[in-house]
Amino acid sequence: MIWTLFLAYILVVFHTTFFSREAGSRKTVSLILFETWGRSFHMHAMFIENIIMFIPFGVFLPTLFERFRNWRLCVLTGFLCSCSIEISQYITQRGYMQLDDVVTNTVGALLGWGSMEGGAALA
Repeated sequence: MIWTLFLAYILVVFHTTFFSREAGSRKTVSLILFETWGRSFHMHAMFIENIIMFIPFGVFLPTLFERFRNWRLCVLTGFLCSCSIEISQYITQRGYMQLDDVVTNTVGALLGWGSMEGGAALA
């Protein structure tokens, strides 16, 4: 059951980050930290959405693979996956390559891992 949910999660992330956009539609690169926070509710929501999107990543990895119970490895893997998404978006021009996305996704992976550790500590 967990594997099915994990695969469904991966499909949703791929759809959201690649297939919901037309190839060649986005060519911008932003390496300015917190630029996407913006001044509107919509921009704040998108910033937070990027954190939320990777929380399941931090939950599924240590649940499915024992070696990812180490927070550093789990968060590093979230960081590398986020970098891969951003680079792929740049290459395919299906999304804006943004430093903020890498940071927020990595924070999401950390929060997901932390929620698992907190639950394990309580058990």
